[in-house]
Amino acid sequence: DEEGNLRCDGQSMRGIVSDLLAQGHVDRRPFIVDSAAKIVDNVKKIKHHIGDKAQICFPLNAKHTLRVLSILRAEGLAAQVEAGADMHKITACKLPTAECVVNGTSHYSDNKLRDFIEGDMLFRIYSTPDLKFLKEAMQDSEGRLLVANLKKVKVMLPSEVFPPPKAACGMENLSSLVSALQKTNEAGKDGLTHVFHPVGIHCRVSSDVPLEGAAELIKQEMDQIKAVSNGQGPYSVFVGGLDGRIEEAKQFVTEVAALCSARVYVKMAEDILHEARVMVDRVLHCSPSGEEVTLQLG
Repeated sequence: DEEGNLRCDGQSMRGIVSDLLAQGHVDRRPFIVDSAAKIVDNVKKIKHHIGDKAQICFPLNAKHTLRVLSILRAEGLAAQVEAGADMHKITACKLPTAECVVNGTSHYSDNKLRDFIEGDMLFRIYSTPDLKFLKEAMQDSEGRLLVANLKKVKVMLPSEVFPPPKAACGMENLSSLVSALQKTNEAGKDGLTHVFHPVGIHCRVSSDVPLEGAAELIKQEMDQIKAVSNGQGPYSVFVGGLDGRIEEAKQFVTEVAALCSARVYVKMAEDILHEARVMVDRVLHCSPSGEEVTLQLG
């Protein structure tokens, strides 16, 4: 402020820190202070630029509190699941599971994968092992599906034109994964087919890639997905890499939605939290009255 005091949502950091210390919520360990007002303002700015054809998707991680996620949920954002523990956050914040996207499969337990499947979540698949882990989570030791509502799993396959960052278990090209998916969907011992339902692709548009013409390339890959899914939508395209590019993203997102007849998930993280959080590395000093506080900022 004008007096040189650090403030967050109208409250002085001095008061915030002294209250946290008095309540025993922080000690000498690092912690983060988020501005709810700035987060909401950032989300509204993103929506204004990318238009109403996109569903903003926010990646969950340990640094994001339930309060922050509740704010994002109130603004209509979807979530990308990064760890099995994220299911607790999704439940606590009442995030619609059908709007959640699961990133990969290799680092989740079978029970968590079944929870995600039963929640009708979308899976970002990178390789044949991803399909293997999912199918094993759905079957008993005899190869039979565990329950009837596990017959269909919605999967998005990786783009070759705009490849996403590689997962821990590697990444295969789109055509080989389509073949693997078709083979996996062959009838098992219970006679059920179409275990996996391909509904789209996931990609990352690098900052050095021009967005003009990119939608047409994505459509060509989506046509492969539609062919193997027999035209059974609804379809989705998941796009990363647009942080810092929202001013030029609206036409691209609109074109992808129109050309692919798909819902477009846009992964956003940095732009949502831009200038909205302060990392406090350490509370160096706090007077007994709380009037004097010295912080080491990250």
